[in-house]
Amino acid sequence: MGKITASLACGVRYDLYEGEDDLDGITLDLNRADFVAWPDRILVRIPLHVWESIRHYSNADWSLLAISDKELSEYVEQEVEKASSTKNWTGLRQIFGNAHDSKEKRIDQAMQYYMKKREALGEAREMMMQDRDEFDSKVAGVKGFVVE
Repeated sequence: MGKITASLACGVRYDLYEGEDDLDGITLDLNRADFVAWPDRILVRIPLHVWESIRHYSNADWSLLAISDKELSEYVEQEVEKASSTKNWTGLRQIFGNAHDSKEKRIDQAMQYYMKKREALGEAREMMMQDRDEFDSKVAGVKGFVVE
């Protein structure tokens, strides 16, 4: 959890953001939170108004999982071109490197970033499927729950 690169949602008691090194997650800074912590686990009560505000935001671009390496390379080249014409480089360094780097170096940096991002998304999707399977097995047969 490093420097904030993108605030996704914020309110009086919370800030939901993507950090500089957050390829596989987002960070929730929750003020005055009720929590219980163990060495390998934390239980946090998220107030309903905060949950309803943050649950619609994500830094996940699932489309990265559906494209080939060639398509990703073409996308990266287009993004580098767009970034090259941007005067404000703040927040872009994480993806594209430094503004004064060669175009080839920025493309390489961006490809590495998006490949890592795609790998993290694949792992996240797999964990989500495992979590869903575990939930389905726990509620199977419980009155009032219907799993589709």
